[in-house]
Amino acid sequence: MTSYMAEVAKLLGVELEEVFRLEKYESYFRFTREYLESSLDGNDWSMANSLTLLAILNGTATIKKLPWKPEYNKKYYIPSIGNTSGYDSFYWQRDNLDEKYYNLGIICKSKEEAIALRQKMLAVAKKKNE
Repeated sequence: MTSYMAEVAKLLGVELEEVFRLEKYESYFRFTREYLESSLDGNDWSMANSLTLLAILNGTATIKKLPWKPEYNKKYYIPSIGNTSGYDSFYWQRDNLDEKYYNLGIICKSKEEAIALRQKMLAVAKKKNE
């Protein structure tokens, strides 16, 4: 039996196992090789209602991608105003500081991304002070 879930996920702009939200839905969702799954907390997963999959396929439910989150013990970057390099780096430990940065939306995959975000932040601050 051939599974087309990877192709369906790709057509919708997500990867297998990538967690996403749907506009106007409270749950988290992800495609697996077998199912569309849902979770209230992002930890415990079960097969989603088939009407949810239908809503995604017919366009009445819109996928909202979540910001990138590093895997455990992987390096990430954040913009830094006080550091002359323009960024700081940390290792993802799932601690309060990591979650704080994630919830602020400042977690970056690369130094260059963090520096670019820093420039945007400084531009907003400069505009506010004009």
